[in-house]
Amino acid sequence: MTRRRLPIAIVALFVGLAVPAVALAHPLGNFTINHYAGIRVSPDVIRLDVVIDMAEIPTFQERQRLDTDGDGTVGPAETAAERAVACDRLAPSLNLAVDGARQALTTTAAGLSFPPGAGGLVTMRLVCQLEARPATPLSAAATAAITFSDASFAERIGWREVVVMGDGATIAGADLPAASVSNRLTVYPSHLLSQPLDMRSVTFGASPGGASLPAWTAPDASPLEGPGGDVPDARGLAAEPESLPGIGAVPGGIGDELASLIRTDDLSLPVILASLLVAMGLGAAHAVSPGHGKTIVAPLSVRPQPG
Repeated sequence: MTRRRLPIAIVALFVGLAVPAVALAHPLGNFTINHYAGIRVSPDVIRLDVVIDMAEIPTFQERQRLDTDGDGTVGPAETAAERAVACDRLAPSLNLAVDGARQALTTTAAGLSFPPGAGGLVTMRLVCQLEARPATPLSAAATAAITFSDASFAERIGWREVVVMGDGATIAGADLPAASVSNRLTVYPSHLLSQPLDMRSVTFGASPGGASLPAWTAPDASPLEGPGGDVPDARGLAAEPESLPGIGAVPGGIGDELASLIRTDDLSLPVILASLLVAMGLGAAHAVSPGHGKTIVAPLSVRPQPG
């Protein structure tokens, strides 16, 4: 890339990343990982509806890991393989305990999709349906103490929401929401963007008795196993993951395009100064976006292209 083209590319990169947060697929910023956990308590089983909603940058990193054959795409087989193990990998970070005894979580259904994001990139949505069956069902003689915490991606900022519902059980606890204000991380309330929810754990009591909830199946998850291999999802459609454009640094892939913007054969003082300035600009734009008041973007590093 010539000195003349480099400033143009840097300006284009800055404009693309400094778009106001309201225009992004993730209003909290394209570096966030957002969490939702819906807890449904029945007398003999506790079901979890867990959603992990990754914004563009963490999705970009994850898709490079998922591209196991290195062809620059995440195809149906690679998506299916990840869907089969992703929830079991997440489960150890989810701590569900009844009267102090940690409960084993079993994955009953999972979903993995890549909704479109900002700047031609995609986001990633992981849906995990898990359940625990306590050794002792809820007893009318005492109220069981139930705790839940989500320690996954603890280092990442983002929305964290927990909802608790009783299904044939009565829930006792202060200020426990029974409905999702984000509709399971699909619509983030604008009035909460400056101070996003940060519920990482809840503690409440549960006892048998109370209204039963209507049967519910996650519309974006399907069973992991079934006769014949392909399992229909909740809408009766084949659970077939999509194949999306490449993200690795391969010819034509997004990674190669991003790298080409800042690669140069002539590492001169003006190039170094321009790189530092754009890094400062990106950091400032990202820091003032909602939920990112203390986030710092590391400076871009520019290195000569191997000759």
